[in-house]
Amino acid sequence: MGAIRAVFASIRQQRDLLYLVLGLSLFFLGVLPFLVYEVDGQGMLAVADSVVRSHSIMVPERLGVPGRDGAYYAQWYPLLSFALIPAVALGALASALFHLPAHYVECTFALAFNAAVSTGTAGVIFHLSRSLGSSRLMAFTSAVSYTFGTIAIVYARSLFAEPLLALITVSTIAVALNPKGLSWRSAALLGVLAALAALAKPSGALVGVSVAVYLALTNRERLLAAGPVLGTIVGLILYGFYNYARFSSFSDPGYAPGVSLLNLPAGVSGLLLSPGRGLLWYSPVTVLAILALRGGALELRRGAALVGLVFLGYLVISASVPYWDGGLAWGPRYLLPALPGLFALIAVAATRHTRILVTLTLLGAVVNFPTLISLYQRYEYEEYWSGGRADQHWLIARAPIVGVWGSMARTLVDANKTDVREIVRNSGTPNDPFLPPSEVRSFRLVPIWWWMLPLFGIPRWLGLVAGLGLVTLSAVVLARAMLLAKSMDAEPAGSPVYT
Repeated sequence: MGAIRAVFASIRQQRDLLYLVLGLSLFFLGVLPFLVYEVDGQGMLAVADSVVRSHSIMVPERLGVPGRDGAYYAQWYPLLSFALIPAVALGALASALFHLPAHYVECTFALAFNAAVSTGTAGVIFHLSRSLGSSRLMAFTSAVSYTFGTIAIVYARSLFAEPLLALITVSTIAVALNPKGLSWRSAALLGVLAALAALAKPSGALVGVSVAVYLALTNRERLLAAGPVLGTIVGLILYGFYNYARFSSFSDPGYAPGVSLLNLPAGVSGLLLSPGRGLLWYSPVTVLAILALRGGALELRRGAALVGLVFLGYLVISASVPYWDGGLAWGPRYLLPALPGLFALIAVAATRHTRILVTLTLLGAVVNFPTLISLYQRYEYEEYWSGGRADQHWLIARAPIVGVWGSMARTLVDANKTDVREIVRNSGTPNDPFLPPSEVRSFRLVPIWWWMLPLFGIPRWLGLVAGLGLVTLSAVVLARAMLLAKSMDAEPAGSPVYT
């Protein structure tokens, strides 16, 4: 009975966090997409589908490159490919039971997994913010700000490796900054997380290295730094075996990374400041990170140092590649894994700037809103079609945050003229790359689940009502969580604070 009481007491102490997770889950359920456009996501989803259906990692020719025995393999990363296997298996089962299009059902289940990953990231931000000394209200506000005020909301509805890497990165930081101190068990957990980070994406290897440097410089038991170092090594070795299984080479991932420090000036300025990809344009609330790091330097010296080190590592690695803009991306996709740690610091440092935090969050939500209605890739495709993409990064008039509004309007016009039954009949077949954007199948749909309801004879307006109902319920739950966090702050019992 004592153990049961302890469990219920623990749940009661974290009920604002539970409301946060529930509220975000309801929102993502209301706007859940049903298609994966990005080639990265299609490739990793194809690996999971191949494992489920044929117990192989081979993919269709259009989604891979030639590898072992002349078969085709996806170029992308192993962790998300294999993490999607349960979601794809459930999607395949659901499509068979209910006679639904397998392609769209599997995409929906995979994207639901990615949304759950993003929701989990917000939960870890809340936890890390609390361990750094923030109030529950500021921890909640910062987690919501990350979810709705940054590019995180866009990539929660896409299928890239970055959201999963973001969850692993902030979880690693949270373990390393445990206010109760570290043990060998914690070091082992850091090793596991470091291995997962390296398997999520090669740039994730810097997570274990950064934590190891942090532990070596700040912890009395410097041998604890061996945990993340060994984990990173194990992760890279496993990645090498994955490469060997695909391309008969431990070091060949199927593409040439092409890292060069000569790319740094263009990459750093572009990732931070350019209207086409800059962090401060697409996630304006991150400007408060400057205050966070400055305040952290005085109050949270070690925590700010680790978060800053991780952010700097991602910035340098991302800016060092010639394709630092991420290709067909929305904002600085490569920097997404570095953002959750910054928001934990913002929760502490922005206590006196809550109005600015809320205002910048709302601004970021407006900037990213069109991507809920229209695939952002449509504008990129339109720019390629018109030959104007070369001017996109630094000309505000051609930046996606400006052009996407017109693209959204064109999507709505095309979607209202499109029979979804025709789209489904051609599902799983590639688009003709020479078609104008208005004729590309994916661009002629509103990428939310209820848009496809006419397939089942259900009026679309009923789905719209259901979707809006879920979003409204999400707002109610999140408002309840905010009030609850505020009232819990007023309770006399405190919580551990990082010093």
